[in-house]
Amino acid sequence: MLFKKGAVISITIMAMLLLTSLSGCIGPREISQKLMEKFGEKQQYEWDKKLDDEGTFKIIDILNQNWAKVEDYPPVKVEAGTKYMHIYLAVNFSNIVSLGWEWLTPGYANITITDPSGVNTSKEYTSLGKGNEYRDFFYIPNPQKGNWEITLKLRGTGDYKIFVELYEPV
Repeated sequence: MLFKKGAVISITIMAMLLLTSLSGCIGPREISQKLMEKFGEKQQYEWDKKLDDEGTFKIIDILNQNWAKVEDYPPVKVEAGTKYMHIYLAVNFSNIVSLGWEWLTPGYANITITDPSGVNTSKEYTSLGKGNEYRDFFYIPNPQKGNWEITLKLRGTGDYKIFVELYEPV
């Protein structure tokens, strides 16, 4: 009796897993990944800050071929098995005539993130008529292994802060 009960439970569980994977909701890869997370070896992860920079930019900084202050950061090295990558950018533009004229603050920010395969993700912001603060947060789950490149282009006057952190195996 005990054997039949165990066999019925095993068959029921296997049928549920098989039907779930066939329904298209989740595939066999996701099922095996979840089972490994549940019953496999426990991998230890920690947040590691890879880049932490802040600086200022002024009108004089744009006198170059790009007409912007350009910050090319050293590549961020992502190891295999990294779970998450967070990139945070905060830019404060200031008006050179009067700080009270926020809607007349001319400023431009562009961040370009290039993954190891060469695919670019880029966002830009123009402050004219919008406000003098720009905040952006990039959340990248399971980032590709390799070197990620980050480039900032800033026009106007103000200050900025950028940081990159990875949730990676210890």
